[in-house]
Amino acid sequence: MKVWGKYNFLLLHDDGAAKSFRISRRAVRILMLIGVLLPLVGGVGIWIGWQAWQDRQAWEEEERVLQQEMADLRTQIDRLTHIDRLIQLSEAGQLPEALPNPASAVSFSPPPAENGQIATQPASVSAASDVSQAEASRQGPPEETFDPDKLAVDSGQVRIDAASAHLSKDRRLRVRLDLYNESGRQIAGTLLFFLQTADETRTALPHSDAAFRISRLKRFAPVLEIPNSVGDLAKAALVVEVVNSEKALLFRQFYPIAE
Repeated sequence: MKVWGKYNFLLLHDDGAAKSFRISRRAVRILMLIGVLLPLVGGVGIWIGWQAWQDRQAWEEEERVLQQEMADLRTQIDRLTHIDRLIQLSEAGQLPEALPNPASAVSFSPPPAENGQIATQPASVSAASDVSQAEASRQGPPEETFDPDKLAVDSGQVRIDAASAHLSKDRRLRVRLDLYNESGRQIAGTLLFFLQTADETRTALPHSDAAFRISRLKRFAPVLEIPNSVGDLAKAALVVEVVNSEKALLFRQFYPIAE
């Protein structure tokens, strides 16, 4: 019959008291195995938790981007529906007519008189029509209005989503935006901010975190100080431009400013 040996552990105190206990070899081997495996299992658990946290962050980011894209699509669908409704009304001839011009409200064909003869047009009416025609000829073609969509630039290499600009009482512009890289390779460049007022005057808004290097996504949240030289900020817009390391313009868009 085989007898398993045991280990004796003796604990000695400074005052001379001693305690001892015995443990089998199998128990010692189990404890040693647990001591070796426990750090490995803990390290694997920490790595799995880190990967799960990163996946959750990426999933939340993709969900936020999809929600923003869905909101943009809803806005476009509403606009297309409105345009389609206007086209249907136009084809049916039910569009509301524009208000008549007061100068042209006077009829050029005089009403018939009671005795069957045509009444003569007053001299004042003919003079007013001549004056209105002369003014219209001097005015010429209407001036072209400012259209941000015509000045926007999109090269397809980068895009900006979830952009917002809020103006504080101390004349500081708090901006938040997400810059996406859609070129498939790393891009280095500079992010430029401008303030365009209602009179189409553009003012540069420098900030310290201007240079960037992205592979996929980078978030910006600068606080821009508006110079005192800029007066009225009503109907002002934020202009965001993205240029690469070769100073080539990759993206430009206009964003409204909320107070």
